[in-house]
Amino acid sequence: MDRENYCSLETEQNGMTVTFVFPTKTRKEECTKNEIKNILTSVLQQYLIKEVTP
Repeated sequence: MDRENYCSLETEQNGMTVTFVFPTKTRKEECTKNEIKNILTSVLQQYLIKEVTP
């Protein structure tokens, strides 16, 4: 496994080490998440403006 393409989280309990390995997020994934957040924020703002303003 190519460690450069993964990030890991290690924890130790009861004398046993557990390592969680996650693939790193790609730039495209982050851009897509940000676009979705922006769309949802816009929809929520529009909804709140319509509900608050009679």
